[in-house]
Amino acid sequence: VANATISGCRDTTIVVGAIRGLARIVDCERCEIMIAANRIVMTNSLETSVYCYTPTNPLWVGDNRSCKFAPFNISYPGLNDQLIEAKLANPNPNNPSVLTYHPNKYNLVTDVEKSAIVNPPPSPSTGEIAFSAPTTVPPADFNVYSLPITFEDENRNANVSHSQLSSPK
Repeated sequence: VANATISGCRDTTIVVGAIRGLARIVDCERCEIMIAANRIVMTNSLETSVYCYTPTNPLWVGDNRSCKFAPFNISYPGLNDQLIEAKLANPNPNNPSVLTYHPNKYNLVTDVEKSAIVNPPPSPSTGEIAFSAPTTVPPADFNVYSLPITFEDENRNANVSHSQLSSPK
């Protein structure tokens, strides 16, 4: 995928494959978004959690409130191939089955209006979010998801089921 825009979503969970360019999150409320992109821009969103991998600082534009950022937390068949195609990962020259990544800058959100990096504090343990600066999800609240996808695997010509995705590789 070259670029993507997630706009006007409410009360939903969204998973987007690896994006070679820009991912825009606009006017979303109470969403969970799992995304890997070269650049992520969040604009005018409310109570939205972004679980992301990005080698560049996410940009914070406009009136965003009570939003959280966390490391990318999803796995599904074909993800590694998508990350390579989007130039977000490279096969290790010494061992092509191992990928190398740029550092994930999910926690270095840049507030465009202030022209400054906002170092998000950990989320309040009470669950109440009383400020509009982005926060990071504390480790106790972090979960890894495996998508229950079933599809025809081109290489093995076999179905991949949810049970095969439940344990990380």
